[in-house]
Amino acid sequence: MKRVIALLFALVSTACTEVPLTGGTHVIVFFAPGNATVKETGKKAIAYFIDRYGQATKDGGRSADVDVVGHADVTGAAMANEKLSLRRAQAVADLLARGGIPRDRLKVSGRGARDPAVSVGPSSTAQERADAFAQNRRVEVEMIPRSKW
Repeated sequence: MKRVIALLFALVSTACTEVPLTGGTHVIVFFAPGNATVKETGKKAIAYFIDRYGQATKDGGRSADVDVVGHADVTGAAMANEKLSLRRAQAVADLLARGGIPRDRLKVSGRGARDPAVSVGPSSTAQERADAFAQNRRVEVEMIPRSKW
């Protein structure tokens, strides 16, 4: 998954940093440093996901839960990153709920900086670090068939 995120991030322009994955069952929403506000492009990705969720669960079809996992980059204190990642996940979950996904179907969590999409080494350039940090400031949203949990 980390490699997929890195490849997709490399393909996406700065004007639209949110990407739908795997037929709409998984989207990634990126954030500005130290911020939990969902940008307009993120809202579009969330709307796309809500539409796909509705199609997958309509007419008595298969029920699904939604895993909403927030992440942060490694800048700042670990506890602050934990709280920030959870605030990001909650901001996305709030939009999902407002869009019609039942709150009891949302599993919201924050991972802080523990699961980076891209890691940087000591020999990384400033640009490589900046790119990696940008990819790590994210919320991943995934549709999970109800029987999987």
